[in-house]
Amino acid sequence: MAMTTMTMTKMKRSLLSQRSPRLAFALLLACACLSSAPAAAQKRLSLGVFLPTVPGVSRADRFAAAGRLATFLGKRVGVTVTGRSFAASNLIKRGTVQIAIVPAQLAAERGWTAFAALRRGGGARATWAIYAKGATRLTELANKTVAVTRVGGKDSRFVTNVMLEREVGAGYFKWARFVDWDATIKAVSFGRAQAVVVRSNASVSGLTRVFTSRALPNPVAVFVSPLPKATRDKVAAALQSYPGGWLGFSGFTKIGAATIRTLRGQLLAGRRGKRVVAARPDGFALPTRAIVAADASAPKPPSALALVEPPKLKPDVAAER
Repeated sequence: MAMTTMTMTKMKRSLLSQRSPRLAFALLLACACLSSAPAAAQKRLSLGVFLPTVPGVSRADRFAAAGRLATFLGKRVGVTVTGRSFAASNLIKRGTVQIAIVPAQLAAERGWTAFAALRRGGGARATWAIYAKGATRLTELANKTVAVTRVGGKDSRFVTNVMLEREVGAGYFKWARFVDWDATIKAVSFGRAQAVVVRSNASVSGLTRVFTSRALPNPVAVFVSPLPKATRDKVAAALQSYPGGWLGFSGFTKIGAATIRTLRGQLLAGRRGKRVVAARPDGFALPTRAIVAADASAPKPPSALALVEPPKLKPDVAAER
């Protein structure tokens, strides 16, 4: 009888050992199904706001605005939405934040999908400007320190590639980065820079505008983490229906994927030439080749650069490639 019991025990162990691979596979499949279940039934969302370049807006303003927008989205989408304001872009991480309102240049740098843009009046674009102390022309700022707001890892390229349209490389200027628009503007008065780069609607006193860019995309709303299509559609529709003003903007409007895709291509492109950008007295950009064409009666110079005296260009800043 003892022998029979031992034999049956061995047989059971043998069967279990034979079934263990199938059992393990079944357990793994069950775990995979369970892990995908929350995505299909999204009950909580996290909204992040990172807008250091918006003039006239304090940290407290951004924090309060994040909470208001989260509450509005939660009611419209039917889920709990928590709003957070971030002081640095590296804190906006996949899995931690699902939706974010960020500068368009950061969305382009990270390759995030933008589905709405902040609008002011009827437009979703605005110009940027370079203000300087003791200079009236952009060429006078060569090798001088220019203050920019720290947005991502391509801040200097946003100026040279996007604003100046690759007329000069990042090494044409020296750079100083600051935490937000307010600190950026104050950099000149504190003696830490000779010029600043801000949105054109910023209140700047005591400085001369030496350059104005073409209209560039306003801050955008992006999906940082994957969400079910039904949830994405609800969030997009809710955001575009947001009533009233928000951080000085009049609301949100739909944006096409091509807008950020084009901006990303400009941001990551290399130098295209060695022409130097001049500026008209009214501050709008005018490449030197346009200056030549403006006066047909003038003798043709040996090159467009004969009209200005650009200093020697330095290599692009390697830290922001």
